[in-house]
Amino acid sequence: MPWENLPGHAPPARTVADGLERVLRLLDSPGPATVGNLFENWDELVGDQMAEHARPLRLKGTTLVVAVDDAGWATQLRWLSHTLLEKLSGGLGPGVVTDLEVRVQPLATGP
Repeated sequence: MPWENLPGHAPPARTVADGLERVLRLLDSPGPATVGNLFENWDELVGDQMAEHARPLRLKGTTLVVAVDDAGWATQLRWLSHTLLEKLSGGLGPGVVTDLEVRVQPLATGP
């Protein structure tokens, strides 16, 4: 016999967006709109040249994990981290990204 709600006691309907919002809060991450803005507008936030060599991987709390395509760009990104954090603060809001973690790995290309 399948499980059924008692008459008149159905839980309120929830959207996928509500679930995503809850998961992001549990992970101490900003809301889906902010995370979406970061990933969708990366090129505009950091500039075309940097975006060609660096891609955001994930946001862990306020630490942005970024992949770069070679060690030279990792050094460049670390050297420019203060400037990059200021750009991200201007585009995403203060306190959203406060630290960078840079990893050298091949960048995924779009379909």
